Amino acid sequence: VKSDEGLYKPASWGENIYQMATPSKLKDALQQYKEKHGVEFTKCRSEFTIGPNTPSNRAIELNGSMMALDAVVSLESGLYPIVEPEISLKGKHTIDQCFCYALAVYAQLNAKLKQYGVSFRDVGVKTSFTVQGDKLGGRILPKEVAKMTFEALAKGFGFYTPESIGVFFMLSGGLDDKSSAAYLNELNERLKASPFNGKKVFMASYSRAMLDKALGVWAGNPRNVEKAQMKLLERAKAYSDARKGK
Repeated sequence: VKSDEGLYKPASWGENIYQMATPSKLKDALQQYKEKHGVEFTKCRSEFTIGPNTPSNRAIELNGSMMALDAVVSLESGLYPIVEPEISLKGKHTIDQCFCYALAVYAQLNAKLKQYGVSFRDVGVKTSFTVQGDKLGGRILPKEVAKMTFEALAKGFGFYTPESIGVFFMLSGGLDDKSSAAYLNELNERLKASPFNGKKVFMASYSRAMLDKALGVWAGNPRNVEKAQMKLLERAKAYSDARKGK
């Protein structure tokens, strides 16, 4: 269940901050979802847009604190929290700029989770690939995207420390279906060659990348249902293989 209340952009800040209910109200709501609907996990999201002066240190720190608090309340409610610090694809930023901001966001969130007493074994992270902005143009090879993404996650979330988060859900974040598969595949290839093979998990959390082509084939026509299903199965197989680094 989505545990945040969306994003708010203060006029004086010009960038998004995370919103959540008061901890007690959130806990009551989550317990009801668990009891009535069998919910097992929560997902809270913050979005960071790279611009001339964003994301700022105050936004990175505040969003990290709010996501960590959300994770605490989720765990107290008997649910598995997934925190989502999404670095937006929108903009003209380079992959190097994306790496620097992703590293700052991840390190701050990791520090806040630790400060708030969240066990790294009991939380997952959903985040985007480290890529250039969609308005920049050009193309970077999947191996380079995987390298930058892996290093940002490893350094930001402290892979080399005794305890660190082990489960990562990679989102497509507006990437096309083939890029999403290629990036995930290369990321898992890099994981297999690292000291963290078997200790970390990188899996897909793709909705648009999974469904867009299938919906396009279907186009609301009942005659196209079988073709659309085949397209959906094709993408599911591609992402399953990418999860294994094939």
